[in-house]
Amino acid sequence: MSASGKTPKLDDPRGAPRLTALPLLLRIAVLLVGWVLVLIGIVGLALPGIQGCVTIALGAALLSLASELIYRGLKKLLHRWPKIWSRVESLRAWVHGKLTRSGDSSGGAAPP
Repeated sequence: MSASGKTPKLDDPRGAPRLTALPLLLRIAVLLVGWVLVLIGIVGLALPGIQGCVTIALGAALLSLASELIYRGLKKLLHRWPKIWSRVESLRAWVHGKLTRSGDSSGGAAPP
């Protein structure tokens, strides 16, 4: 932690900027919404009318904002598809920028 009490941005080995940690209440809200999306996606795999895979992917991308473990797992899962991973990264940066209300924390990434 830095002297100001905020978590500093760390750089990813590939050169992509890492996102700063979310405040606790916002992190809890992101976790809840992410898990709800994942559960709706699982139900959507069996029911017609709900895009299960897309909903699960959106939920996982949201969860990766609040959990480093999920971020690393998602990164490991998608390392074979760099275009998909770059879209997930840009989505994460865009959502993080919207949640923290600062454009500079998004790393300059545009929404997907």
